[in-house]
Amino acid sequence: MLKTQKFVASICFLFFISSPSLAAVETNISDYEALMAFKSDLVLESDNILSTNWSSTTHFCSWFGVRCLNERITGLQLPGLALQGTVSSNIGNMTQLVALDLSHNKLEGVFPSELGFLQQLRILNITRNSLHGSIPANLSKCQKLEQLDFSYNFIAGSIPEELGLLTNLKYLST
Repeated sequence: MLKTQKFVASICFLFFISSPSLAAVETNISDYEALMAFKSDLVLESDNILSTNWSSTTHFCSWFGVRCLNERITGLQLPGLALQGTVSSNIGNMTQLVALDLSHNKLEGVFPSELGFLQQLRILNITRNSLHGSIPANLSKCQKLEQLDFSYNFIAGSIPEELGLLTNLKYLST
């Protein structure tokens, strides 16, 4: 009987450490934490879809507007949701982000320089918000950027020269 209990305990332990869902949560805790920080910097009405859908009871890859590949966030597409608040600097921790669309919202504050950490980013659309300040020069580190839209915000200064290094950039609107 003791051998059977040890065998069952060993099988349960192996199942626990090899479970893909548990491994995904552990390896992608930074993506989850970045999303939660992003949400905490927003002022959401109780009927806003992010208030109800972005919940710890479901995996973040199934949340509204979140796209994942191999359990990593590759897209955050939240246009036209009347989001209010600021864009969290923690957004720079979503290192596999390819597309970020926060257009047509009511976001305020500065353009986070942490956007420059998103080296996989191809599309950045934050048009029609109330963001202010200068365009972060370190966006030039996002060498895969193809589309960059800052239009209808309160941009100060000129377009940083460093953005000229973005050889894949096909569309730029300020």
